[in-house]
Amino acid sequence: MHARLTPVSSSSDSADSTCPARPDLQAPQAPATSSPAAAFASADRSVLLTAPAVDPAAFDAVPDRRGTASLKWDSAVKRGRPEDVLPLWVADMDHATAPAVTSALLWRTRHGIFGYSEPDDAYRAALTGWFSRRYGWQVEAEWNTVIPGVVPALALAVRALTAPGEAVLIEEPVYYPFRDVVEVNERTVAAVPLVRDADGVYRRDLAALEETIAATGARLLLLCNPHNPVGRVWSREELAALEEVTARHGVVVVADEIHADLALPGCATTPFASLSEAAAAHTITCTSPSKSFNLAGLQVANILISDARLRRAFRRELATTGYSQPNTLGLTACRAAYESGDAWLDALREQARLQRRLDEPTLWDPFLAAAESQPGLKNLRDGKPARAARSPRWHIPLMLFAAAAALLLWQLNDTTNHRRWYDLTRQLAPVLQRSQYLGDIENIPAESLAIYCQALQQRIDRDDAGQLATLARCYARDNQYRIAADIYARARRLNPGDDALALDYAQTRLFAHPGEAMPADVETILRRQSSQNPLAKILLAAGYTQSDKKDLAAPLWAELRRELAPDHPLYRLIPADGDTAEAAAHAPTITVHIHPDTLAIC
Repeated sequence: MHARLTPVSSSSDSADSTCPARPDLQAPQAPATSSPAAAFASADRSVLLTAPAVDPAAFDAVPDRRGTASLKWDSAVKRGRPEDVLPLWVADMDHATAPAVTSALLWRTRHGIFGYSEPDDAYRAALTGWFSRRYGWQVEAEWNTVIPGVVPALALAVRALTAPGEAVLIEEPVYYPFRDVVEVNERTVAAVPLVRDADGVYRRDLAALEETIAATGARLLLLCNPHNPVGRVWSREELAALEEVTARHGVVVVADEIHADLALPGCATTPFASLSEAAAAHTITCTSPSKSFNLAGLQVANILISDARLRRAFRRELATTGYSQPNTLGLTACRAAYESGDAWLDALREQARLQRRLDEPTLWDPFLAAAESQPGLKNLRDGKPARAARSPRWHIPLMLFAAAAALLLWQLNDTTNHRRWYDLTRQLAPVLQRSQYLGDIENIPAESLAIYCQALQQRIDRDDAGQLATLARCYARDNQYRIAADIYARARRLNPGDDALALDYAQTRLFAHPGEAMPADVETILRRQSSQNPLAKILLAAGYTQSDKKDLAAPLWAELRRELAPDHPLYRLIPADGDTAEAAAHAPTITVHIHPDTLAIC
């Protein structure tokens, strides 16, 4: 249908890659959901429900958090700082959380009862589904222990697996609680410094690590992956090398992976335990949605331990604290985030990437390093060059402009071939949105759709397939196809025999992911209906074309040209006979390889 551009670091396959990518994983897709509230990715960014879902502009809003008992914004004076100081010291975002989370919490609050809760099957399915589709890691539900936070998990692991006086390995510089949880529990810190190369990138010194293990007898390593504060997303090769050393010396790895979800687009976090079953056997993985979805105050973390012996030891130590049932709202928020938060999180990551490229001095370092001796430039942050107000930098925008122009010209080479499929997608959108559940949606002005969808979302019976389909239609007309596809999927589970509903789901699912291969369930639906429904046949042909299955697409396009009269409303969507072969040959996704020097270090 139309091509997409995917930035991929050309150096991602090397052990020294600063921004590892996972080309083996497909782009994450939010699954259909099952709770009355988490099923819907509301377009809300505020209590007033006034902004469209995953609108990038929403991330530019700066809500006033003062007077909300915010640790970040209301405690400056208590901590000896000026009242108007900008609080850059604590890791919670100043963005509202994902609308799906807010919607789920509102639903749970309206129930009005907050008794003891435990993770149920739906929570466990959301958790395992998240790690499966985001990381290709198959997590078992019984591995998980829910506790209030990752830092408490580090402390519990230290107490469970070491004795007072024994050494615990950390890699410095690192988040300060790593040292604190060791020292406060009367263990000995065995610090192994990370090595900062001339390019400003921190890397691990495995030789020094082995020397420290031999000297101290340490059998526990606190790993920060991705690393806070140096900002490294450790490559799979780097982690495999660490796994070999720790396994050989019998070291248990406690992996703090709380920032894994926030790796910038083009980067991919590899969970340490996902390397192999052998790696998982000596790993405690500490995860939480708190950083990625701004849920720190809800106090929920998922600690994944595949090895039964380690899991028993960890839970035994947890039992000594008297902790039992988790926070009810924390469970609700985590489930909603993992069921329906993919699109919002991806939009957040993209916004972070754009802001970093605009604001982060590391982007300019290759140019500044060459001009370091010029007047007006000075070294900051441990010798790292930074921009000064009066430095001569006319060459920088010139070089960036030249790079952008080159990339644009390269892309334009294929524009003609890909334009047909982009146009086909745009033409299909108004034509294919046909449903028996239209309601009054067609009469809603486009500029009012977002608000209408949100209002509708609050009124419908979420166990009624027809009403769900109406809501999905609303989001689809507002071009929010991912949300629409998820809602259609729930409606189909309630009414699996409705062919019209199945077709709505299939076409919306294709629109939601136009640069990806056609999903198996969509293909099944379209193949079943294509013999009787020309719309289904057009979608099937377009889906095969975007999947680079031109041997399957070409006969369908030929059949459609024979079967439909030229005045048929769908006929104009069929590629011309002479265009089919060439256009189909150029329909697959384009992957643009961008030199790693143009990407922020991750």
